[in-house]
Amino acid sequence: GLCIKKFPEWTSVYSAAVPIPVQIIKNIAIQSGVHIYSATEDVVYANKSFLGIHCKAAGKKTIRLPVKATVSDALTKKLIGQDINYFEIVMQEKETGLWWLK
Repeated sequence: GLCIKKFPEWTSVYSAAVPIPVQIIKNIAIQSGVHIYSATEDVVYANKSFLGIHCKAAGKKTIRLPVKATVSDALTKKLIGQDINYFEIVMQEKETGLWWLK
């Protein structure tokens, strides 16, 4: 059972089943106005200075930023782009990427 009840100022979500599938959690977040960095089911760690992604499946990833930033690879120092709000990167399964945002 999954129940969603909308109120004038907020929405209540209750689940009696665990684990909740990633896509359901992602859809709840989207409806709540949460920024989604990636459409894929990869693990994302983010703050104002760093962005980390651990890849569940190999492939090209489109990473969307909440604001424009200068993005550099935190390990190689390679510039990805300046004043950008998204970037694309090809990653392998179980690979982890770390980028510096400023």
